Amino acid sequence: MAAEDDAPTADAIPGDWKALTPSRMRILPTLAETKSVAATADRLGITPTMVRRDKNALDRIFHHRLFQSNQNYRKGEVVLTEFGQYVAGEMRDILNRQINLVHGSDRPLTVMSLPHHTPFVAPALKDATDAWVREGLPAPAARVLGEHHRAMSHFMERAIRPLVAGSHDLVVGLKIPILPEYAQLRKDVDERPLYTAWLEVMVAKDKWPEDRYPIQRLHGIPILTAPYDTRSRMALDAAFTAATRPGASLLVAGSEYESKVLIMKAKAGLGTPVLPSDVALQFEEGGPLGGTWTESYKWVPLITPGGNRLHYTVVASTRAATEKPTDFAKRVQAFSRLLANFAADTMIESHRPEALPRYRQRKDPEFRDAEFEITAQDTATKVTFSSMTSNSSSKPFDDRTQRVREQIQTQMLKYEGMNRYSADNDEYVQADTRAFNEHVPARKYGSACTSCAQPWPCPTIESLRDPGHYIH
Repeated sequence: MAAEDDAPTADAIPGDWKALTPSRMRILPTLAETKSVAATADRLGITPTMVRRDKNALDRIFHHRLFQSNQNYRKGEVVLTEFGQYVAGEMRDILNRQINLVHGSDRPLTVMSLPHHTPFVAPALKDATDAWVREGLPAPAARVLGEHHRAMSHFMERAIRPLVAGSHDLVVGLKIPILPEYAQLRKDVDERPLYTAWLEVMVAKDKWPEDRYPIQRLHGIPILTAPYDTRSRMALDAAFTAATRPGASLLVAGSEYESKVLIMKAKAGLGTPVLPSDVALQFEEGGPLGGTWTESYKWVPLITPGGNRLHYTVVASTRAATEKPTDFAKRVQAFSRLLANFAADTMIESHRPEALPRYRQRKDPEFRDAEFEITAQDTATKVTFSSMTSNSSSKPFDDRTQRVREQIQTQMLKYEGMNRYSADNDEYVQADTRAFNEHVPARKYGSACTSCAQPWPCPTIESLRDPGHYIH
């Protein structure tokens, strides 16, 4: 019976677009999300046999492989190729545009955000609901992601790509990374800046009277912070490496997506929290989640040796505007402006007015450096800073050396996402990043490695080029 289930269907001829029915088009995007035939069948209300048949039909219709062999994955897991992911995105886009066409401009506006955005998203939703219902328009709907969606790959796949496809209409979060795989998304999305956030440290008021905290002082201190695949952690690790001696790494006592867990661990004396300012404001004295014990603590900005904060911009992302915006698109933009106003109120009430450019002093020295970005040229540390040139990864290399390094950087970024649930993933990533930065050619490709003195690419670099190195 299994062989019969997996047999190609008679109507699935390579290149036959007529065989690409709506029911088959729903299969691929759902498989991309669930990675499981059984889960896809359950979500779509069909049998696993039907899913397998349509999956095989899709493989025949397209001239390129849509699915990877599962020899490197858990038994039964379905993994799409890069082309398969692209096709799944296009199908999701088509299906959602059909839905939008049916619902028209009278459908509810849907907003997606992370839990720590609630202090300003919730009042904006209430204000919009009151105004729009009076006008006979549907109230906006809210979807809140889990804290684990702060991970860059999660956020892009669960928030930004569905936004472009039409699953929801506005996303609150960070800007789209400057990576090749997201180039088209950057064209498809408009980003309205809401405020600036930065990394902060929770310190005892009686032990730290200053209002700034040098990042190099974290050396040897057990810290509690987000996992490595969040952008705030990427910035923290890269800045710490740049500010301290080569090979130095943070002493991470706990890394959790759930910020509440980190704060509870801090209360128990297990470490010092380092969190983004828009997360920290909820746990300070007078904050919505700050208990009485927080009265003896305060949050202060983390500062680089150059006197700069590790800052970035939080934006409201919407689908790119068209030449003739519809009434619905105008409503989305109106809500985006409303959101910016409530975000500003939240920052001012939490005593962080400098989060808003209009409240910062002109050319504020703590914000003179460009905010951290994630780029294809620095995917090993994944963060670039305009003034942190002490990191060896910023050293200029000859073209041949640079090609090898970019190949390794791509490998590291790709396989980090696959191993994110490994208990030792943070340690693997940090070790690989240190090796990548330390093993560089003294002059050019073929010259001695500055770390092991062997001809570059040395054995350590060759190991990092091997995909098998990253399968834990």
